[in-house]
Amino acid sequence: MGESYLKTIEKFDPELFKNVEATQRLVLGDGALSRKVKLMMAMALDASPGTVKGVKSLTLQAMKAGDTKGKINVDYSW
Repeated sequence: MGESYLKTIEKFDPELFKNVEATQRLVLGDGALSRKVKLMMAMALDASPGTVKGVKSLTLQAMKAGDTKGKINVDYSW
């Protein structure tokens, strides 16, 4: 999800925003698979139909989680 999308949800429906945040923490949090692995899987799912904004957002999240450009291996010309 793009940042502007989340800000719009937060502005118009704070309760839904809390639920979206909780779901993201649950789905993308460390567990049987690490957060980094889950983000890479989500990137692949967004990349297959060509969802550039989703890939960009997930790439930035993966890098914040400790992945490197070499591991992610994407074109950073966006």
